[in-house]
Amino acid sequence: MEEKMEVKITARHIDLSKNLKEYIEGEVERLSKIYDRTIDTHVILDKETHSQYSVEIIINVPKKQLVIKQKADDETKAIDEAMEKMVRQLKKYKEKLRQ
Repeated sequence: MEEKMEVKITARHIDLSKNLKEYIEGEVERLSKIYDRTIDTHVILDKETHSQYSVEIIINVPKKQLVIKQKADDETKAIDEAMEKMVRQLKKYKEKLRQ
């Protein structure tokens, strides 16, 4: 039986709609397919100014914590760019383990 990774989503200064929550959960699910030994993930979405959003993704993996921060003028764009950075970081981490 496969264990489901714990995902925590925090929204600061912004209402977290059901669609946005589901979108983030879908993106995190994609990350778990890259590296399946992820312990938990915390996504922090913050509306910093009228048109500035930041996303921080914190993933705990065995013996390490991976952290990505990204800013953009749109919440979805910030999430997408942060997820792409985390994909690269997870792949790098996974490759290091193989060595």
